[in-house]
Amino acid sequence: MAGDCHKRHPQEPQNRTRPGPAGHESRQRGGRRAGRRGHFPTQYYRLKGRYLAGGLAQALEERPRSGQPPKVTPALEARITSLACSDLPAGAARWTLSLLNETLVCLDYGPAVSKETIRQVLKKASSNPG
Repeated sequence: MAGDCHKRHPQEPQNRTRPGPAGHESRQRGGRRAGRRGHFPTQYYRLKGRYLAGGLAQALEERPRSGQPPKVTPALEARITSLACSDLPAGAARWTLSLLNETLVCLDYGPAVSKETIRQVLKKASSNPG
């Protein structure tokens, strides 16, 4: 009988939550209000500054990002691919990733790269129909 004293009303939703503070739905990231399309004020002002400084094209284009340049250049990719398609060295049954890497370094084609990098280059080359 103790469980019967507080019956749920049939039309009341089962998972009801308490309403939050006024404007809670429009607040994101630590209390800053989002713009109409989900942009925060800093993004808006950066976009506006790029537009005023260089016009619409500069405002819409993404600027180059800083970071480490890729270790594998297109020239090195071509050398890896041509080496994998060439004749096998004496005593080898097939090209392995380690053997390709050793041969690259011995022929002074470029710096030693990881086996995974060589695998990705060969996968890219074999999936390219052109």
